[in-house]
Amino acid sequence: RLTVSSSPPRFRVVTDDPPRPRRPRGPGPAVLLVGLYALLFIGTLFVLRSRAVRSSAGARAGDASQAKAPASPPLTRAALLEAAGLSPAARAEYFHRLSSDCCPCGCDLNVRDCLVSDETCVKSPAIAAALLRELE
Repeated sequence: RLTVSSSPPRFRVVTDDPPRPRRPRGPGPAVLLVGLYALLFIGTLFVLRSRAVRSSAGARAGDASQAKAPASPPLTRAALLEAAGLSPAARAEYFHRLSSDCCPCGCDLNVRDCLVSDETCVKSPAIAAALLRELE
């Protein structure tokens, strides 16, 4: 049985020679793989971007060649709340639906109240304009 005193001593051998200079190491395989992945990712982004630019340029050229009727200017919130130009029956239906439909913007108001009180909502004017066009 070995005891602490009977175990061989662990000494470090020290010489008078100067230490060898360390050889500089290159990047390891993990670093090289990450670099390769980054290059592939950037290349893919470049290819997708160039395809998107080409397809949108072609779409713009096609749009310019087609003659479209000028779109009517967007209605203001006040014009949507007036509902001018509707018959009395259509106007009553319009206001009933504005008051009964909930606004999908998350404000927990109906479309009419959202039109009146929430100036930042972009969904209530779109819903009211679509309803107005439907009832004209």
